[in-house]
Amino acid sequence: MSMLRRLIPAMRIWLTLLVVWALYLAAGGSLSYENTPWLLTVGCWMCLDLCWTLAPLGAQPAVGVSMSRLGALVLAIIPHALYCLPLTGVPILGQRLIPRLSALEMVGVVMCVVGVGLAMWARCVIAKNWSGTITIPSQHTLVQQGPYAIVRHPIYLGLLLSQAGMILALGELRGLVFVLGIERLLRKTIEEDIVLRTAYPVEYGPYERRVKRLVPWIW
Repeated sequence: MSMLRRLIPAMRIWLTLLVVWALYLAAGGSLSYENTPWLLTVGCWMCLDLCWTLAPLGAQPAVGVSMSRLGALVLAIIPHALYCLPLTGVPILGQRLIPRLSALEMVGVVMCVVGVGLAMWARCVIAKNWSGTITIPSQHTLVQQGPYAIVRHPIYLGLLLSQAGMILALGELRGLVFVLGIERLLRKTIEEDIVLRTAYPVEYGPYERRVKRLVPWIW
């Protein structure tokens, strides 16, 4: 029951999207084989949200700089609606940004699957050390194993990879909604490095020199 109490509120956006989809199909809307890559990436996104909902939460209250709750809410709702709803026929939003090429769309799907898998793996490894804000929980430890031995911010790398793949898989102008998310994620890597340097003045320096920020062995 406790898991259900966590799951239902967190998945309200997806439940709302499913209702909209049901109304769309009931009104005579349809899907084609060409929609498959896009729908696969939508499924990946839903799996990612489920992982975040069911993953361990921080056991201790976090202390630090948090991002605006309103900003977080807007960033959650707008991309879900723009990307996941059948808006291909909407002027401007459904405008093709990338030529429809099956091979390119499948590359996007693979990028999304790999990115989501990496983010979920990293989220499971960091477990209760994770925080949705740029904070250091009171019993936080510096995780350096698993995907954190490859890059310092594997969750962000996974999200960036999946978002780029989603833009390719959809190929429409509305997919550019993720550009804002990409900029925010890149900024957060810098901000988190600053916080972690302060929290771990002895450990973080060697870790930072040994492991790259986002691109293994490069950057």
